[in-house]
Amino acid sequence: MIPRRSRAGLFALLLAVSCSSGAPPPTPAPATELGAGVVARAGGLPIRSPTVAGIVEAQRVEPDRARDLAIRDALFAAAALEANLQREPEVAFSASTVLARSLLHEIQHESESRGDVTDDELAKATARHWLDLDRPASFRVVHAVVRFDEKADPARKKQAGDLAEALRKAILAARPDPSVPPVMTDAGIADPLVASFRAAVTSFPSEGLDIVIEELPPIAADSRVVTRDGGNMDEAFSRAAGGLGGRGEVSAPVVSPYGSHVIELLERVPAMVVPADERRRIVREEVIIARQRTSEKELLEKLRSSVQLDPAVDSLLATVPVD
Repeated sequence: MIPRRSRAGLFALLLAVSCSSGAPPPTPAPATELGAGVVARAGGLPIRSPTVAGIVEAQRVEPDRARDLAIRDALFAAAALEANLQREPEVAFSASTVLARSLLHEIQHESESRGDVTDDELAKATARHWLDLDRPASFRVVHAVVRFDEKADPARKKQAGDLAEALRKAILAARPDPSVPPVMTDAGIADPLVASFRAAVTSFPSEGLDIVIEELPPIAADSRVVTRDGGNMDEAFSRAAGGLGGRGEVSAPVVSPYGSHVIELLERVPAMVVPADERRRIVREEVIIARQRTSEKELLEKLRSSVQLDPAVDSLLATVPVD
């Protein structure tokens, strides 16, 4: 970023260039006619008190030193104008860069000045960060699915459903006391319900069918996977899992496009909702940036009609050396 002291001088140069059209700098005004907020003039260019204040803040110098630095920049700018340096391509490009950054700064200021986060902005930000700001109640389950192709014939699907029902009975028969909680071990969390579930399923004859066992991350009632990676589960599966009442309850076979499932509930996870005022504070900076980007995009769309490209631009750019 350009230091404020340097920006002050460059802005003075830009203002002079835009008004002079190559003419000599204007005659300095008498000290009694400097104008409101103008603390000095140098080479005909006004030096305003906010400019001096900005130099004080950026350079950590005394006000009189800041004034002298601003005067020096203005004098150099006036001398550059007298030498017609504003016509040099490098100067014109630097000037346009400073103007662009100044405009972006103004857009940022305008975005900040539009006030607090609105209800609509809050809703959109909350939707983007729902896991941290508005996490729904969820449930964790372990399930076994007897796989079949969605286009499988009815007999194959019935066979899978019958096996899933037999698995359910085996799981219930081997299930330990559901009130026994998971424990922490050197290898991680060990849940007796999961261990019993896996043992019951793996020891049961598969009858030539493919059986998959999975311990799933938390799932919300609307089928969202409540993790950073997100995603969605099958609606029928989520509905059945969400309908289980307590830890250790096992579902009847549930059919999805992937096969016939048997689901056991491990845990219900309560919702976590950050109060609206706190959410506004958390997302404010992100919302301001979003406002700024929207304004920049809208302005660019309006301005792009003025862009002209040389028909041979690609061949011209091909000659530019790239390290």
